[in-house]
Amino acid sequence: MPYTVMLVDNEAIIPRGLMCLIDWKAHNCCVRAIANDGVDAVHQIQESPPDILITDIRMPEMDGLQLCGWVREHYPGIQMILLTGFPDFEYAQQAIQCGVTDFVLKPTTEEALSAAVDKACQRLQKESRVQKSLLLEQQALLGELIFQSRHSLLYILNKLNDLHIVLPSYYVLSLEVVFRGTLEECTAMLQQAQEVILSCCEGHTVFLVPKSDTCCYAVLSLPEGIDPAELCISAVEAVEGKTDFLLTIGISRLHKNPLNMQKAARGG
Repeated sequence: MPYTVMLVDNEAIIPRGLMCLIDWKAHNCCVRAIANDGVDAVHQIQESPPDILITDIRMPEMDGLQLCGWVREHYPGIQMILLTGFPDFEYAQQAIQCGVTDFVLKPTTEEALSAAVDKACQRLQKESRVQKSLLLEQQALLGELIFQSRHSLLYILNKLNDLHIVLPSYYVLSLEVVFRGTLEECTAMLQQAQEVILSCCEGHTVFLVPKSDTCCYAVLSLPEGIDPAELCISAVEAVEGKTDFLLTIGISRLHKNPLNMQKAARGG
């Protein structure tokens, strides 16, 4: 999948020029959105965040630095490139504090824009590798708690903290797909079921833990007052009639002690 790019400038001619300046496809990018100013950019980002934001520094209402500061606070994963015709040290300091990936002087050259975009893409790739590594470590720890935990509560709490796993209370869901087909087809169906449960639980903390080719666990943490059964029913209904398999979901009762995760999984 190509990285998505948003261009922001109050002069319409600038984004049009940037779109033609480099071969975006060759950089594994596509320009998906153009914003007229910082305020317009905020609205569009809230609806559909891009991977890379390229913004002018001087704009009315909300300038490029203010926009970058807002992005850093609300969407820290977005890579930001700042266009400026003023190589000012003070601007540079503020931009660095906002986490800007690179600066490009105006008028922009193909080489300068290409280098900045490549730098942003490299950072996205690095962050993706870090996230995948973290996810694997999280799955390994939760899998250990479910299948064969022999550690003390203090050790587990420290590991949960190190891996950014916050579970003040949790349910363990047991997801199983029922499908008559090849092993490869069953694996694909399970992946589809996992995508459905993640979508239904969007906004909540959920970790998937593999069990077999047709079954997995989902460790789910919900705010008080939200019924996990309702989310699971939504997932089953989303699958029913739209896929070639059946999805069954078992739900444990609510637990708080992470050392009880194996017990919770058995009850799911």
